[in-house]
Amino acid sequence: NGHGTHVAGTIAANDQHGGISGVAPEANLLIVKVRGGEDGSGDYEWIINGINYAVEQEADIISMTLGGPAHVPELKEAV
Repeated sequence: NGHGTHVAGTIAANDQHGGISGVAPEANLLIVKVRGGEDGSGDYEWIINGINYAVEQEADIISMTLGGPAHVPELKEAV
C-alpha cells in the first residue's frame, strides 16, 4: 500500500529536475503489483505469478516485502 513506491524511489530516483538521487538512479525498474486488496491483501498465486513474470522479463533483482501465515511450496519453488 505505497511501500513499493517508496522503495522504488529510494532505489531509482534521479535528480534531473533538482530533486534527490536514489542509490541507483540509472536503474531500470519493472513494476509488478502482486497484491490487489485495499488493505494490501492478496493471494499467493498472484505473488507466484508476479515472480514468474519478473523472471521471464529477465529481471536481475526482485524486491518484495511480504508476509503470510501459510507455507506454500509453490511460492518457495518460484523464489
